[in-house]
Amino acid sequence: MPSRNAASKAAHQPADPAPLQHSARVTLSRRSWLVASVLLACAPSRAVVIPPNAPRIGARSPKLVVQEIGDYECSFCAEVVPTVDALVEKFGDRVAFVWRNYPLDRHPSAMIAAESAVEVHAQAGDAGFWKYHHLLFANQMALEPPDLEKYAAKIPGVDLARFRDALKTHSRQPDVLRDQREVDALGVDRVATRMFYADGDAAVGAYPFDALSAWIEAHL
Repeated sequence: MPSRNAASKAAHQPADPAPLQHSARVTLSRRSWLVASVLLACAPSRAVVIPPNAPRIGARSPKLVVQEIGDYECSFCAEVVPTVDALVEKFGDRVAFVWRNYPLDRHPSAMIAAESAVEVHAQAGDAGFWKYHHLLFANQMALEPPDLEKYAAKIPGVDLARFRDALKTHSRQPDVLRDQREVDALGVDRVATRMFYADGDAAVGAYPFDALSAWIEAHL
């Protein structure tokens, strides 16, 4: 996999998560913070247009769009997958959840995993993407191209020849880099994975269900 140019790398080296900051919109018990190791960072910023081809789940005519920004090798990202599934179940009639790729340079397989997910989405749509997305997080220690092809073979509608070609040529890398640029353009002070963004606020870290649920409710 070719490395990105120096300018791109410099632009996508987020700092480690900031010390915990209390958000006026989310109220949690001390126990919730300690047990979940929650990191909050809420910052106002300008709105961003969601790309029409971004993977979505939930409401088709949403009152709120929550952007989920992550990296397929990020352990925090994997930890909150069940939480996001529960949020989709709770808010799916009112909220759309959108995945944005933000592979970190320190994770060697994150970029190719993100490229593969974009290709699966292009071939198999939202339903196929989310199945594949879950497979990637369930297999974080095995994200080399042969592994990715094995997971893609489980998704109905994926042409494996096209999939292999996309990985070989890195034809989906521009889409991943576009996601990163648009996340950077949100204006959040400290971008880290996992991050959620909605209605001008960013929430960074491994939230428990009650925290994210309250945060979403505050924006509805």
